[in-house]
Amino acid sequence: MNVLILGKKPQRSDPTLTFARRMVEAGVACRFSGGVESTSTRAWLRLFRGADVVLISKYGGVSNYGLRQLELALAGGCILVRRWAGSDVQACLANPMTRRRALLLDKLVTLNITPAPHLVSELNSIGITAQVTPCLVDSESAHPQCPFVPRSILVYLPATRRSFYGGDLVERVVASNADIEFSIVADDTHSLKDFSNVRSFGWTDNMEPVWSGVGGLLRVTEHDGMPRMVLDALLRRKYVMYSWPLQGCELVKNEGDVQNAIERFKIREAPNQDGPLIARQFLDLDAPVKIRKILQDVVDQQSRIARLKHFSGSIGRTIRMRLGVRTV
Repeated sequence: MNVLILGKKPQRSDPTLTFARRMVEAGVACRFSGGVESTSTRAWLRLFRGADVVLISKYGGVSNYGLRQLELALAGGCILVRRWAGSDVQACLANPMTRRRALLLDKLVTLNITPAPHLVSELNSIGITAQVTPCLVDSESAHPQCPFVPRSILVYLPATRRSFYGGDLVERVVASNADIEFSIVADDTHSLKDFSNVRSFGWTDNMEPVWSGVGGLLRVTEHDGMPRMVLDALLRRKYVMYSWPLQGCELVKNEGDVQNAIERFKIREAPNQDGPLIARQFLDLDAPVKIRKILQDVVDQQSRIARLKHFSGSIGRTIRMRLGVRTV
């Protein structure tokens, strides 16, 4: 099976990179369009030939021009599948124009997929039907176990989305807990580096040294899907303080909740032994194979429909010819 992933080639930790890497395990060849669908119709026509599925995974949605390009791919025999993340759904819920464009695109899409059950419900509320697929993370293997709980809390705080990731709350919590370390990643501006209890890593491609030095994760977001960092933290037996209800995580809805959770974290002595078992309830060792089957079933179904339409048209032409009706 050949999958063409729509949009510019992803950078750093983009979920589509994980998707492409893991799907190779199931024999699925994934290519990225590199954004040519937005610049050249001729290049786009060449690119989608040979693709069984065009996977739409774009946080900003699709423009009117992009819709027309996708209509060409659909006419060329490609199956359109949209993969939803939490940010996509939030944008549709909050913005009527984004929602309208999503509904227009949905008329072309054969299948919507998402790794989070609550996103299925949110999409259903705006008239879009989606199917839950297994969550993919870069590694589901066992991690070395630390016998103690490092007194450091990991925080993902990208500079470009500081507000979305609770930047102001995180800063206040850091200031209120000088007796514990905070390991900040993805903040290229190093906005919290002046705090004595902060290790600011900026962007790091290798998270292993960071993970080994932390005992917990704090994630406070405006909206979320099925975050890979939360699952990765649980797999690594870290304690997770999270602003959305998820089994195995301590729910923190406001600054008071966060402070109470940190106080409990400070007296933890043993790693989170239940973490891996809980995380694997959301993961699946055969996830790439199962996702391939979902995609293959859609491709096969559409092929049967196309054959039936061709057969029906052939029968109709034969009947008209026998009845002496002129065909065009």
